[in-house]
Amino acid sequence: MNRTRSWLASASAVVVTAAGLTLATPAQPALASTSLSVTPTSPVIGESFAATGRVSTRLARPVSLVGYSAGAWRTVKTGWTTKYGTYRLSAPGVSAPTAYKVVARAYKGKGQTASGTRTVRPVTQGSSIYVLPQIAQRGRSVASAASAANSVVAKFSPVRPGRSVTFQRNVGGRWVNIATTKQRSDGTALYRGNIGTAPVRAVAAARYGAPSIMTSESANTWGLRFSDEFGGSSLSSWWNIRNQGLYTAGRTRSKSDPRAVTVGGGNVALKVLKYGSTKYLNGQISTVNTFRFTHGVAAARVKFQQGRGQHGSFWLQSLNYNSFPGSPARSGAEIDVAEFFGQGYTGGGLANFLYYKSATRKDVRSGGVWPAAAKLKPSYDSWWNSYHVFAVDWTTGGYTFYIDGQRIYSTTRALSHTDEYLILSLLSSDWELKYLDRAHMATKSVMRVDWARVWQR
Repeated sequence: MNRTRSWLASASAVVVTAAGLTLATPAQPALASTSLSVTPTSPVIGESFAATGRVSTRLARPVSLVGYSAGAWRTVKTGWTTKYGTYRLSAPGVSAPTAYKVVARAYKGKGQTASGTRTVRPVTQGSSIYVLPQIAQRGRSVASAASAANSVVAKFSPVRPGRSVTFQRNVGGRWVNIATTKQRSDGTALYRGNIGTAPVRAVAAARYGAPSIMTSESANTWGLRFSDEFGGSSLSSWWNIRNQGLYTAGRTRSKSDPRAVTVGGGNVALKVLKYGSTKYLNGQISTVNTFRFTHGVAAARVKFQQGRGQHGSFWLQSLNYNSFPGSPARSGAEIDVAEFFGQGYTGGGLANFLYYKSATRKDVRSGGVWPAAAKLKPSYDSWWNSYHVFAVDWTTGGYTFYIDGQRIYSTTRALSHTDEYLILSLLSSDWELKYLDRAHMATKSVMRVDWARVWQR
């Protein structure tokens, strides 16, 4: 009798043919597998971490986290998977890089399986503290600039959102707790209060095995260089009406005019007023002839206009803006500390922009409108119902913009190293006039400024 045997290998079965009879042997089950992730992969020295993953067999079974130390694998933590095979084990912290794997021992007929290795690399903690001048003072009414709060920013690394941070102030040689808050998602913790000249520091609490860490101490070393609280009924000698006539590019229907600037009640009001049937007067003042500075913190307490059709601004400009194309360091930059385009503008309407002239004399712009700015004020508040302090910390290395002492934006672009002067303005450009509420300009087209200040080290 002739017999023929044919072996066919496949992923699912082995087929045998003999004398016209076909037999199929069952496929071998896939070997169980185990995955492993560690969070965080770079814990603080001593900080516990989580080992998570899945064993492919779908039943509850024991697992062990093992670490490699002293030349051998040693059990660190034991536990069980869920019935779906997932597990989570909490491991104690280490002080040196250590390799780990998870082992699922043989159980109920299921073979042993182990994950690949993951190395945990602990890191040391870092901390810093930075004291800003009095740039926090939100409120409905005018207020003394001297009563505004300092902003103190502590930063810790690695970032651990929610970690408790306590600020302390040195009073007569003794450190006293003044506030406790939580670390934010960017690693910072913020304290706002009038600290005077006393040193301050911050302490991040011990957490999950990581020891506490303390910043160095710092103090308010800023010197006030410029201050105007707009008392009386007219502008002080610091300010001039900024001369911007009709037919300026982009503003062919509006011009600056003293009639659009009034002082009273402890603030200066900048307005957009009708001028004839189709044109408008704008309020715009500057310190171009009286005060300029290079590097420091500039701030203004502003209650912006409500309506669209105009944009209110607190900004800095240089005398050399067009002089050295392609070099903002020499030419200076337009630094928009705050710009608001009115209620209903896309993205919330609150912006920071920077401009400088390129080598071909074209404006180069960076920055933008920040939807996240709304999170820096109470939900019931607005940019036009209350005064808010808008500030820029301009250093040799970049700009950081603040709203009521809270950071909104940082950049190293368009970095100026030349004198800049202050400008406060409410301007109506051609492109936005279509939105102007002409029936309510007396209330919706008014920007009020309570005070303006500049500090330097």
